[in-house]
Amino acid sequence: MVDEPKDRDADRVCRRPEDSSKDAVLVATGDSVTSAYHQTRSAASTNCAINNSAKDHRNLPGNDMFFSYAGRYYRNLNKNISEYYNFARIGFTTDDIVNAVAGTQDGCANNWNRVKPPLGLADDAVRAAKQAGKKAYFVTTGGVNNTNWTKMLEQFAKCRALEVLTEAFKATVFSTNKTKFEWWARGQMPGQWDKIIDNGGGCRATWWVPRPWPFPPLLLNPIRIGVPAYDGPGSPNPSALSRQIADDAKTIVDTMLAAGADKVVWMLYYSILPAEVDLAAVVSQILGNYAGIRYLRNIVPWIFNLGNASLVPVQLVGRIRTLETDLNNAIKSKFPVNAKLVAQTAPALGAGDIQKTVPMGCPHPNGSGHDKLANTLKTAIG
Repeated sequence: MVDEPKDRDADRVCRRPEDSSKDAVLVATGDSVTSAYHQTRSAASTNCAINNSAKDHRNLPGNDMFFSYAGRYYRNLNKNISEYYNFARIGFTTDDIVNAVAGTQDGCANNWNRVKPPLGLADDAVRAAKQAGKKAYFVTTGGVNNTNWTKMLEQFAKCRALEVLTEAFKATVFSTNKTKFEWWARGQMPGQWDKIIDNGGGCRATWWVPRPWPFPPLLLNPIRIGVPAYDGPGSPNPSALSRQIADDAKTIVDTMLAAGADKVVWMLYYSILPAEVDLAAVVSQILGNYAGIRYLRNIVPWIFNLGNASLVPVQLVGRIRTLETDLNNAIKSKFPVNAKLVAQTAPALGAGDIQKTVPMGCPHPNGSGHDKLANTLKTAIG
């Protein structure tokens, strides 16, 4: 039996407003920040059906409209919102927000399966609200999935875990002084890797174990992990899709303003610099199939008792901060001047506000992170 595309009510919840004279509708589109992605425990899979990706009543793994800051605003901060629509999906680009068709898949392999793209449904919902005499508020995120930012950070997480594990192994009697970890960037000399984001590159670990005389030390299978060159705004070679961000963002806000929204809020991205990653999970569940990892686990299992560590190496903090600014600037670069439009700066999220789970939780907001975003949305709407 074919699952026919659904209308906007498939992404709607409703209730009686606390004050009927202030009846309002909240409409959301966007990506995994708004959808919202929540990985409750780390897992050795990117299959959202089995890797502890949360879902809501719509049964769309990777999308939980109540975990979202938008859902928290609806549930906790504005009791006069009588209808809440969330058309956001994990992995959606700005192009998907504007143009997704029924067969478009999100980052968790859920088909969009709606009669119109997210923007079309949002337009209908806002117009219906205004015709019913209600206030209409629109909020969205979008742009990061027009780039390979997520893939780049995923590879950084693997390298950071490998780096910490290698240092732990070097401190044992089972390692020789030849054991080493190194980052590298294309076009740079060994040991110089500040251009890894722009040029691409990766990391490698070579582990040496001593053997009884007269045998030389044994080299375990080296581990190499690649990191792609970033292709978003501010990079040397932005992709065609990333160059589309500004025009798509303008289309989205123009459409919502024309529909009559009383407030259009674009939530700009928070900094991921404080993010920490669950190193033990990365090593055991993401890198665990490497032969060298299995060998070390057999001879020095205690070095795998790893904690959390920063996702971004300290040497790259400055470059990451610049690229975060470049992305947010690209999003709002063609916004019209309109009192109803807010390009909302994100609140500062700390390490305790960002998920640490792998391979997909970090660096999404956790519950406290979404609470902070919800309060910021409240300020933007007024």
